[in-house]
Parts: sequence; structure tokens; C-alpha cells
Amino acid sequence: MVALTVQPADRGDTASMPVTLSEAGCAVTELAGQAAQADAVGPVETVSEVGVERVVADKGYHSKQALQDLAELAEVGVRTVIAEPERKRQKWPGQSAAQAAVYANRRRLDTKSAKALMRRRGELI
Repeated sequence: MVALTVQPADRGDTASMPVTLSEAGCAVTELAGQAAQADAVGPVETVSEVGVERVVADKGYHSKQALQDLAELAEVGVRTVIAEPERKRQKWPGQSAAQAAVYANRRRLDTKSAKALMRRRGELI
């Protein structure tokens, strides 16, 4: 966990995610700078040089638009692992980009690494 923000109670999780991701990006950049300085002194924990690589979140953050927005960041290496709430069958007319993002997230949820990340998220929360 690299960022924690306090948001107004009238704002949903999906609306607060961009602010939290921005804070996480700043925190990772700062940690990478500190790790580079400390690397000359001795071994340190590994910090990603590319910034935020995975977005791990609970089902409150799952929405078509949020996943589509995050899928655009996938080009620079950001992958989502966001739990999917139980819903009725979705309708996708004219939403091929959102559909691709939701299905890609769903595929990633079934991997061993995603399950480990979700367990770790649960432990830290």
C-alpha cells in the first residue's frame, strides 16, 4: 500500500480513484528516488522505476468507465486487479473498449499472482 486518501462521503469509490492513483504515483516516484540514493549505501527494498504497476482494489472500485480509464494506462504498464461484484449480465452496445477492459480485468483475477495480491490487500486493510 503506497497511498491513502480521505475523500468526501458523498463521492463514490470510483470517483475518488483518480486522486488516490495520483497520490500513489507521487509516493512511488518519491520512494524510487530514495531507493536510488540509498542504493549506493546498501541493499534496499525493490521499488518500481516505472511507477504504479498494479491497481489492486475491492469491488467498490469496479465500474466500466473506471476500468476503461485504467486500461488506457495499461499501455505504460498499469494493470488492474479489481474484484468484480455480482451483477446481472452486462449489455455492451457501443462499448467495445469498456467491454475489453472489463474482460481483461476478469481474466487477470483468475491468475495466481492476482489471488496473492488480493489476499495481501485483505491482510493490509
